[in-house]
Amino acid sequence: MRKGTSKKGMNKGTRKSCGDNEATTRGLFKWYEKKMEILGYMVLAKKHGNYEKVEEYKRGLYCLYNKMCEKMQVLDNSDKRRDLSIMKMHVETIIEFVKKHL
Repeated sequence: MRKGTSKKGMNKGTRKSCGDNEATTRGLFKWYEKKMEILGYMVLAKKHGNYEKVEEYKRGLYCLYNKMCEKMQVLDNSDKRRDLSIMKMHVETIIEFVKKHL
C-alpha cells in the first residue's frame, strides 16, 4: 500500500480537523519531525502553484500545535514536558514563517 493512504484509498492528509483522539508523546515527536522535514517541500509546492498542498501543511501545523498544548496540560513527566515546550516554540516559529511566506 502506498504511504499516506488508508485501506479505502483515502489520503490521510485530507482531513479537515485534528480529531478528538489524545495524542501520545511519541506520536507528537514523530509528527513534529515529519512537519520539520516537509517544510522545504512546501516552499517548492508554493513556487509551483500547489496551493492545496500548502494549505494542508498549514492545517497540520495548527493541529500539531494544538495537540502539543493539550498534551502539556496532562503530562506529568517534567523532562517530556520540557521537550514538548521546546518543540512547541519551534512549531510557533514555523507557523509565523509559514504565515508570512507560504
